Amino acid sequence: MIFNDPNSYESYFHFNGWENKNLVIAKQDDPELLELATWGLLPTNYDINQRKDFLIKTNTLNATKERLFESNLYSQFKNGNDV
Repeated sequence: MIFNDPNSYESYFHFNGWENKNLVIAKQDDPELLELATWGLLPTNYDINQRKDFLIKTNTLNATKERLFESNLYSQFKNGNDV
């Protein structure tokens, strides 16, 4: 596996979605590359620096597939677009 930014990795034992810590992920389309990601569902055009304000106003940390097509918040998924 290749880590695209090993100096940014910070180990932790517990994670809270409201924190600004990064998660290490392997994307399905390139499983050999480890990347840093932030927990939460944001609209595609949303500024990542405004993440905490968005999550306070519209909590998407516990989004479920059952609500995906019921809420206008997730309407970009109805057209087959991804985040």
